[in-house]
Amino acid sequence: MKKILYNLVIVFSLTLNSCSSSDEETSNNSTSTIAQEIDPAKTFYANNGTTFKYRLYRDAPIEGNNDNFNNHSAEIYKIIDDNGIFSVFAGYSLPAIGLAGYGAVLNCQGDYNKESTTNNVFLQSTSANDDFEIDTNYTRLISYNSTSGAHGSFGFVGTRIYVHSPNFFSGAISASSNQGYMHTINHANFMLSMGYNSDGGLPRLYRYNPTNFSWLSYPVPGIEVVPGSGTNIPLTNDSSKVGNADKVFWAWLSYTSNLSNGKINIISYDGSTFSNVTSLDGIGSIGSGWASVNTITLHKNPNNLNNPYMVVRRYNSDILDIYKFNGTTIEVVKIGVSIPTSIPITSGSIRTFKELKFTGDNVYLIWGFDKNLYKLSGSTFVVDRPNLTLSGEKISAIEGSPNGLLVSIVKAINTKPQPKTVSDVILIPNN
Repeated sequence: MKKILYNLVIVFSLTLNSCSSSDEETSNNSTSTIAQEIDPAKTFYANNGTTFKYRLYRDAPIEGNNDNFNNHSAEIYKIIDDNGIFSVFAGYSLPAIGLAGYGAVLNCQGDYNKESTTNNVFLQSTSANDDFEIDTNYTRLISYNSTSGAHGSFGFVGTRIYVHSPNFFSGAISASSNQGYMHTINHANFMLSMGYNSDGGLPRLYRYNPTNFSWLSYPVPGIEVVPGSGTNIPLTNDSSKVGNADKVFWAWLSYTSNLSNGKINIISYDGSTFSNVTSLDGIGSIGSGWASVNTITLHKNPNNLNNPYMVVRRYNSDILDIYKFNGTTIEVVKIGVSIPTSIPITSGSIRTFKELKFTGDNVYLIWGFDKNLYKLSGSTFVVDRPNLTLSGEKISAIEGSPNGLLVSIVKAINTKPQPKTVSDVILIPNN
């Protein structure tokens, strides 16, 4: 789950203008082959030290018989990697008739999404802000959202789970009084809740009983007995699988005596058993009051799914602190990381960004509305590989993988009589 502080709603542009160059693919007729469109892109990316992985079209094209009579648009907004196998989520549009919708391609293979691809999924009752996971050998897509409009699996009121492909159906919906992070392990639905508005404010596990559509409540061992845990403070916890199919992690901020003596904590749950709580104290202040507190988010470590990263954002500031759970202790990775000032202030008095990803020893960030990819250098983020995108193009999604960073670049290709807007997925190898 990614909190509102870290996420921006992706507004899909119906048209993109892109300047062509000698390295950018250009087709002057409506019957160009896909290879004629993609081969120059492969060369361009290779010349910039990256590897072309996949191109997403709005309509699955037929080799040698492209439909260029409409400006079709496919803009990837999310990439999910599973040990080197990746899937993409996109907004599709046909501006000429105002047609728009969401879709996904599970387990992307080959150079592009072909017409015969059977793993194309149309997303119903979902949005770009949902949390997603893929299971059952890349044939089933699960999404989480909320009736209250809250982001992702932190449902507040009415968290919902949907299953897409091969048949779409609605799954569990949380009760209005149960506020928590919904997850699924072995096709069983459950929620983890700090209990701010239920069960006397105590942390709880809610297990879903599909026979009577009810939720059974259980105490979570360890959390409520952490001395001075401060679990009555909202927005200081996060729960996520962070790429792990068999385990959910739950991290939260607390304190030992007052808010100036902060602690960071993590626990895991495998569907039946909770781990012991692991804590690191002495992290400094976690805020100054009920609403003026730091936030925490969990992030996938693609090189070891059992060792997630935890990122603390200091309240009302552009400063991040990065930690990692190594299985037995919590390590300090980097304290006092600055968000780049080139990102405009977009939420009150702070700068918001779309995604923060880890791979190898690298940390990357994107804002989501420009052409820049940012990489952590020292205690700040700097623009990485500025020549990777051309004028009018944008980096729309990033994802850490065991071998490097997957990057989606949205671009227009100048086919005739109408251009097309596509998304290229490339790999920046770990260095």
